[in-house]
Amino acid sequence: MDPVDREKLSHHQYLSQSNVLVYLEDAVSQLLEYRHADPKVEVKSFFREYFQSVKRGSHVYYKDFRFVSSTPYNRSCFVAAFFKCFRHLVRRGDALSVREYHALLCTLCRDFPLDIVRRCRLEGAAETAPDSSMVTFTDFLPMLQFHLYYNEFVLSLRNIFDHHSPTDPTSPPPAASSSTSAMDPRRLSDALSAGASRESLHCPPWAILQLCLARSDVVTLPGLMQSLALSHELNAHIGMLPARHELASLLQDEQTPLPNYDVYVQPRPAND
Repeated sequence: MDPVDREKLSHHQYLSQSNVLVYLEDAVSQLLEYRHADPKVEVKSFFREYFQSVKRGSHVYYKDFRFVSSTPYNRSCFVAAFFKCFRHLVRRGDALSVREYHALLCTLCRDFPLDIVRRCRLEGAAETAPDSSMVTFTDFLPMLQFHLYYNEFVLSLRNIFDHHSPTDPTSPPPAASSSTSAMDPRRLSDALSAGASRESLHCPPWAILQLCLARSDVVTLPGLMQSLALSHELNAHIGMLPARHELASLLQDEQTPLPNYDVYVQPRPAND
């Protein structure tokens, strides 16, 4: 948040937009657990260490999906943590199934939704057995980032495609599902604008969205989602993952050390 814009906000607006209360609630909850085990825990030190973990992004490890998805920052930190833990798959070039990726994600967030993982297949991937179709880590990672970071936007987008009507009102409604139907970019842009205003959705920047919509005369849902997920501009806007071409270059040069992205892995608690 820009400092100038922050100064214009009321206290309530700042707390709402910054999501500070989410982290205070989590910190207090953890403090109470620690004090139950160790009444001598030093409160100031505990809060300092907790918010340092938030800054590093390690605060999302082994949390439930409610907490992981509670703020955009948490979502981006979780994707960065997933990359940190399993980035060796980039070097090896492994292709895994939806179920295998879901199992990996559940090691970090035990109730991570399978539905989000199922959406992370590239356009044209096998529809007959979606859970067994294979996806490389380089392809999967940007799709995961997009579908988690903009989950509600994606659901709204699917709803628009499911319920859109043909331009000609005398024509019968389309029989195709949202995965195969197509829309005019201008009509889709209008629908997205109205939906975002009505539902207060967390959406990709409008300029990036318009850029992706302008690439074709007709827009399909899988095509638009893939275009957004693989957008260099959107990846830079979220700001947590290396560019996709950097991931691809790691496959070609076995001597290049993997980048050390600053996400610290906390050990899993013993009672888990």
